[in-house]
Amino acid sequence: MNYLNKQWRTTIVIITHEVDYIQTICSRAIILSDGEIQYNNKTDELIDIIARRGQYLQIGFAEVKNSEAFHQLVERCSQADLSAKKLSFPIHSEEEKELLIKECSAILSIQEMSVESLKLREVLEDVIKERMANC
Repeated sequence: MNYLNKQWRTTIVIITHEVDYIQTICSRAIILSDGEIQYNNKTDELIDIIARRGQYLQIGFAEVKNSEAFHQLVERCSQADLSAKKLSFPIHSEEEKELLIKECSAILSIQEMSVESLKLREVLEDVIKERMANC
């Protein structure tokens, strides 16, 4: 793609739902949601956004120690499955992760914990949600 772009000095438009292609073959990305442009910039910036979002902390818990604090904690989750007693939080740094673990330990009886890498699709969905909220 880069060769064709440079050789013929032309823009090639690729329409795909396969978001992994964005990083591999595109120098610029435009993300549409409901026919509206939600992101229009260099792919490198999108990759930086993905890197900043980094990972998420998944917590499985047995019981809630503090109901009021628990409701506030759930509001900060990126994903909450209360019937399965699982919460997920985006984390951007090691310090943030440690503070979140400490906070959750005070509010919940933690059974399991894991750190997962964010998937490109999830980051794109977050970017779209943020842009729509700012409109």
